[in-house]
Amino acid sequence: MTTVFSKTMYQVYGYGLSDPTHPAYHTFQKPWAGVLIMFMGMTWCLVIHETNKKKVAKRQAQAALAAPLLGVATSHAEPGESTWTVKSLFVFAPAIADLIATVLMYLGLVHITASVYQMLRGAELVFAAIFSVTFLKRKLNRVHCLGIALNVAGVSCVGLSSILSGSGQKEGETVNNVIFGMGLVVLSQMVQAIQLTFEDYFMADLNMKPMQVVGLEGMYGMVVMAVMVLPAVYFLPGPDVGDRQENSLDSFELIKSSNGIAMLVLAQMGAMLCYNFAGMCVTDNLGAVFRTILETTRTLFVWAVDCVLFYGFPDTGLGEGLTKYSYLQAIGFAVLVLGTLVYDKGDWVAARRAADAAAAATEDTPALPPTSLFSLDDVMLTSAPGASQPMAFSTPMPAYFNPSMSLNAHSLSRASYMSHVGSLQQSVSP
Repeated sequence: MTTVFSKTMYQVYGYGLSDPTHPAYHTFQKPWAGVLIMFMGMTWCLVIHETNKKKVAKRQAQAALAAPLLGVATSHAEPGESTWTVKSLFVFAPAIADLIATVLMYLGLVHITASVYQMLRGAELVFAAIFSVTFLKRKLNRVHCLGIALNVAGVSCVGLSSILSGSGQKEGETVNNVIFGMGLVVLSQMVQAIQLTFEDYFMADLNMKPMQVVGLEGMYGMVVMAVMVLPAVYFLPGPDVGDRQENSLDSFELIKSSNGIAMLVLAQMGAMLCYNFAGMCVTDNLGAVFRTILETTRTLFVWAVDCVLFYGFPDTGLGEGLTKYSYLQAIGFAVLVLGTLVYDKGDWVAARRAADAAAAATEDTPALPPTSLFSLDDVMLTSAPGASQPMAFSTPMPAYFNPSMSLNAHSLSRASYMSHVGSLQQSVSP
């Protein structure tokens, strides 16, 4: 719904400021303001994070009070450290990357349809794979490469269908503008892949909750947009009212004059909150693969809603209609979905090979006596070469040195086995 709300917001009219080239009654084409709205919605994830943390702390406090009465051992796990720690500053870098990527996406969305925009976001998989190999030194198997090839083919089909149909947001949208918009969206996916690589490399050991990270990114992005970016684009020359890159005063006037725009702004913030919260819940309970499948069906949902808006409310000018090249877009979408599923299959193949390698290494581990870990007959270390007298124990036998103790040798790893041998050697002296 976030894509639908963003695109629809660009197409709704309201009364704002005017100049000789811009009438007072015009559409809310404000991509920079849209970025601020998105970050405001993400910031609400901090509220959910803090609320959940307080609930956990309360439950632990109640359990601690009840434990002495019930005779149950209490857990000393902390409910979570404060959100405002030095670690939270590390989120600033991915927040800036997210800001840049979102600006590029929203600028591109002005020139292309919502369905094409959503499908082109599948290019993120290609860039993420490239950066993981280049910077994280990960290896891709043949199934991964096949998934990437299918993904590239799908993105190409979607882009070709958009160019051939000339599908843009408004009448008179040139093919060059459509190509420019698609280029911005693809470039944004490269920036987002850089963001994911950064988070994977630098933030894996920070032990921060996903909702906390999303909320901090939203807060940092909102502050940067409000304090630096929006004032900068207000004074830069551009195509907006007053010959500015984006007139924020005009944005406020449009929101005040149109209940439709105001409702879409609130809906967009709520959708961003629900999207991130639901995404975390799906990943935690159903797994990342299931979430990936849902992400692909999200594209189909955007396309369906746009068609309903176009044919169900023809007088509004909202949504997008089908063209003679829509079949090519549908083929591209199907190939994109297939590529994503094949790439996920490559992850499964890599994990299976790693498990097989670990099992093979375990089979090469020297076997231990099946009945006991060690016995007195096992310790016949001599004091000198050729000597027949065993060494005397200078310390009591360790606890594990018990002939009556039974242990399955196959349950011990090679490291555990060598640790026991080392301890045994240290417990005897000549």
